[in-house]
Amino acid sequence: MNPLRWIGWRTTACVVALVVLELVLRQFGWGAYVVQERDDYLGWRMLPDQRGWSRDLLVPEDINWVEYREPALLEGRTETRSHESWTPLDWDAAEREPLATTGYRAVAWDPPSYGPDGRPIQDPNLYRVAVVGNSYTYGTSVAFADIWSQQLERLLQEDFLRRGDARRVLVMNFAVQGYVFEQMARTYERVIRPWQPNLLIVPCLPHDVVLMDPSSDDADYAFRRHVLRTATYDLLRRHVIDRWMPKPPSPQAAEAQQAKELDRNFQSDPYAPTVRWLWDHCAKRLQGVRTTLEAENGRLVLLMLPQLIQLMVRDDRRPGVFWQPWAAGAKRADGSAAILYLDPTDAFYAAMPELVEEINRGGLGKNERGLDTIRADYPHAAQSLYLLEDTGHYSPAGHAMLARRVYERLMKELPR
Repeated sequence: MNPLRWIGWRTTACVVALVVLELVLRQFGWGAYVVQERDDYLGWRMLPDQRGWSRDLLVPEDINWVEYREPALLEGRTETRSHESWTPLDWDAAEREPLATTGYRAVAWDPPSYGPDGRPIQDPNLYRVAVVGNSYTYGTSVAFADIWSQQLERLLQEDFLRRGDARRVLVMNFAVQGYVFEQMARTYERVIRPWQPNLLIVPCLPHDVVLMDPSSDDADYAFRRHVLRTATYDLLRRHVIDRWMPKPPSPQAAEAQQAKELDRNFQSDPYAPTVRWLWDHCAKRLQGVRTTLEAENGRLVLLMLPQLIQLMVRDDRRPGVFWQPWAAGAKRADGSAAILYLDPTDAFYAAMPELVEEINRGGLGKNERGLDTIRADYPHAAQSLYLLEDTGHYSPAGHAMLARRVYERLMKELPR
């Protein structure tokens, strides 16, 4: 029997047309970026096992496959679905099924180690550093090998070899573009904890303390993740779904609108007394993360990420004004600092003083994507630790500077 007659010529023509459309759209750049999906706990997460491109279409972004155990809640126990509190994992009570998957911009990682009692344990052959964050740490428009977390891994491994420490160093980068602190904390609680890191590095930007948008899962259907990866869906999402298709009514709509209004107020002055409660809330949240981390033999590292505006305006209006005293107040039983704190802003300024002066005199430019740029006619543009076409992210030199400063700070604390 003729296959076309059995399938139907109309169906065949439709399938062929869709395949041709997909191929043509791919040629014009649709479906080129890393694909994310919504998640009712993390807000959104990246699809595992994919290759995308940076927003400037110059740098490949490979996303690994991470499988993690979603613990079930105890019968009769509730979990608060708001920014106020999320119940941390209870390994005694949690069931280990089902397995959830996500991905991060990293090479493949071995699964966590578990003891005979089923609890996660630290691998004695590894010195594991977990890093959370957003696009600054994800490494937007920077090659994977040049991201500061990867450079830090190499620096630490070289030091371990010099000292005769046989452990392998593994820096695990869990950064996802657009995350705020609440999402980073949830990533630690839900995804990172089973790996039992020796260190957890939390990079800090002013905007990280804003509220997380209300979250929900994507509507599920057969082959959904495969559809999300297509260029055709990318076209529909950007020009149809996100534009004129009415979104279904959401019980969280009012909460989402309130979060947007608060975000606008925060952007106008992140350090105003009226938004101080956001910083206090994040400190309380971070204290919970620290307590859990230290109970599992880990240690917290707070890293202030220098922004260009902080180099241009040399005053005290930067995150360290809040976080440094908070970190200094955390002590171990012997009186030593419990939290490692690092602010490399002054080191960044020292690396590009002439360029900062030129920017203050002549201002920044704008590119076709609406991003702040460093003008090409500035004589000292080569000093920049930020991308020339996107000053909101670090250049490879900026990542190298950050890695070096973190490494030097750790060397003062790690046992020799």
